[in-house]
Amino acid sequence: MGEAIIPADGFGRRAHQTRSKIVAAARDLFLVHGYAGTSVSDITDACGISRAGFYTYFQDKLEVFAELGRATYHSGLELARDFQDLPTPWSAADVSGWLHRYLVHLDTHGAFIRAATVSGPTDEGFRADARHTSMKVAAAMGRSLVDRGAADTAGPAVLGLVLVSMLEESWQRFRHGTTDPGQEAVLAELTGILVGLVRNDATAQR
Repeated sequence: MGEAIIPADGFGRRAHQTRSKIVAAARDLFLVHGYAGTSVSDITDACGISRAGFYTYFQDKLEVFAELGRATYHSGLELARDFQDLPTPWSAADVSGWLHRYLVHLDTHGAFIRAATVSGPTDEGFRADARHTSMKVAAAMGRSLVDRGAADTAGPAVLGLVLVSMLEESWQRFRHGTTDPGQEAVLAELTGILVGLVRNDATAQR
């Protein structure tokens, strides 16, 4: 570990490529072997760099895992903002378009989300931070539903968490072949649920 760690904002193009290579290799290993089952040596072997090269960019594998978590969080937060920016009232086409974008997010980050939940770091500080960031995304989505007239029974964060969980589980089932209906059939049902939820609750409140 003799080389100094390069700060993220000081990377050149080649350094960015190497760093991205490390993150990509680690992501694949974490998905297959879990966090505990993946070592720094596994990561360096997979991407063909030395341990010294690894420590140029990351202090340890937890920092790599955190990098993957940040990318997932920022992608989810962007989608939560897109959800808030949908027209009011929204149409089925608006909701369906957003759901298709959410599936792209899950195709990129869904496996990591599941792996982080099942076999992620056991460090309690890390887990607390992960829970906090995931609930921020859920709360943003829940607030959007409440603002559109959905019932606020247990708070926006809980409502958003139910929505996110429903989307992730639906994606898991049709993407990995555990249910017969294809993507479009599932998306049509999800669209109907969201449109109906807001329409019915908004009508009931008038």
